[in-house]
Amino acid sequence: MKTAKFINVYFYYFLIAFFILLFASNLYYFFSDYSISTLFPLVIQLIIILLLIYKNYRVKMVIRIWSVLFLIIANCLITFGKLFKDFSYDFQNFNYGNYLGSFIMLIIGIVIFWLNEKMVIVSENEISNENL
Repeated sequence: MKTAKFINVYFYYFLIAFFILLFASNLYYFFSDYSISTLFPLVIQLIIILLLIYKNYRVKMVIRIWSVLFLIIANCLITFGKLFKDFSYDFQNFNYGNYLGSFIMLIIGIVIFWLNEKMVIVSENEISNENL
């Protein structure tokens, strides 16, 4: 049976804490707005948390896809959208603080993607016939 092995334990605990914080944040937004659109991230984050806890072999692929789509590409699009909006107003109300959150999430996404490639190994656990 294939399992995921994390070379660095701190990265494993960081991922679990990061996804639990995102899950709690989206759960708060769901109960404050009762918006159905927040259920999609909640389901995805719950699946990733369960894959992390059980160290399923698919966790490497799922974190790779999630970090590229939801952290890197999404935050690049948010940043470009804000830049185009400021460009249309000739940068009259330009504020660096508007870009800080998406820039930090972009950096976190790149770091998670890179560390996921380096620190997670999918290995084959073989059951030996000696113990049977």
